[in-house]
Amino acid sequence: MAGPYAALWRMVEARAPLVVVVYADPASREEWVEEMEMLYGLAGQPVERGVTADDLLERPDKPLIVLPEPESEAELIEQLSVTRDRLYRRTAPAALFLERDGPGLGSLSTQPAIASFLQGVVVDPEAEGKLDLKQERQRFMDATGESPDGWLVRYRSNELPDTLDHALLYLRALLLERGQ
Repeated sequence: MAGPYAALWRMVEARAPLVVVVYADPASREEWVEEMEMLYGLAGQPVERGVTADDLLERPDKPLIVLPEPESEAELIEQLSVTRDRLYRRTAPAALFLERDGPGLGSLSTQPAIASFLQGVVVDPEAEGKLDLKQERQRFMDATGESPDGWLVRYRSNELPDTLDHALLYLRALLLERGQ
């Protein structure tokens, strides 16, 4: 698995209520948005789009793509820093898109609360490498105690509770299932 799929994998693997996708220009942003919508859509819920911190905080149960205008990125990061604890209420995954050389990424250095929350979940898909599917399947089995295929059967038959962790494991298992 290479390129954008490796980047998507890291986002699912993070099991975080919010990940950040870094993009270089408007064209690449749209490409990554389409990839994320496809990935989050695999879970069976419609993926919504938003542009503000309120969108992110007021829809905790909806898969969400947050696309602020570059000029409002720093303000959004500041708002999220103040309301960071509310992000833990998310039960569906969300991705925030920030321009690589934009003010949002730059403002993280002055907003330690949200910067620490996002540590390890800022992904630049264009910088991603390859993933070893065999190794990732083993990691999934080590984490869950069963194969991705077996886990998917249990999830699809509603044997597992509806949690953010299970929604993200579901996406991870789907990627492994499709990557065979």
